[in-house]
Amino acid sequence: APESISLVSRLPWIRGDERDSRKIRFLQTGFIHQSAHDPGVLFTACYEATLFLKVDIIVHARHSTDVQHAIYAIVRNLPILKLHTWCSVLLLWLAQYEGLEDYLDPDESPAIAVRDLLARYIATGEHVFPKKLVTDLSSLEFVHYRAALTTDSRTEWDPRLEPFVEFAQRGDVTVWRSEVPLPASCDMQASLLSSYMHQQAGDRHLYLPFLSHK
Repeated sequence: APESISLVSRLPWIRGDERDSRKIRFLQTGFIHQSAHDPGVLFTACYEATLFLKVDIIVHARHSTDVQHAIYAIVRNLPILKLHTWCSVLLLWLAQYEGLEDYLDPDESPAIAVRDLLARYIATGEHVFPKKLVTDLSSLEFVHYRAALTTDSRTEWDPRLEPFVEFAQRGDVTVWRSEVPLPASCDMQASLLSSYMHQQAGDRHLYLPFLSHK
């Protein structure tokens, strides 16, 4: 289905030459089609997909601290923190920022930032409640970055409406840091919590661009 293929293409770990037919078929069979009927299976299938695609780490000799590995660490660490039900929400939220890492320092990569946040929770043994999680996510450095088309500075990227990778396809992009994130921290927290509640209720609309508020 078109919606299934769109979701596959938006997941952060499926990029460029990694979109081969074998992996696409696995992802579609493993969780996309199932999640259309039961959103609750998404985490389990995401984890299975992570194990399946982990072969890339070996083939390309990736280190566990590489940006490409961060998404795997996120999926593996969520169950340790008893946050496995947040998997689909976090992956789709990160998908809105896909491609932004190409314009930032390596340690500012969205996936790296979320990976390191979860690692700090594990290191301290802190029990993380939803409010704490969304507050910390909305405080990460990368959410302060804005972007606009170089040829038309009035056309700015809005992560609530469009993934960065799609915005950047329109032309050359200028990226800068703003003191005020977009959306505002309180709105971002509310959006993440709302998406999580929709998921818990089995709402299929979670799989649409859920950060959009009209």
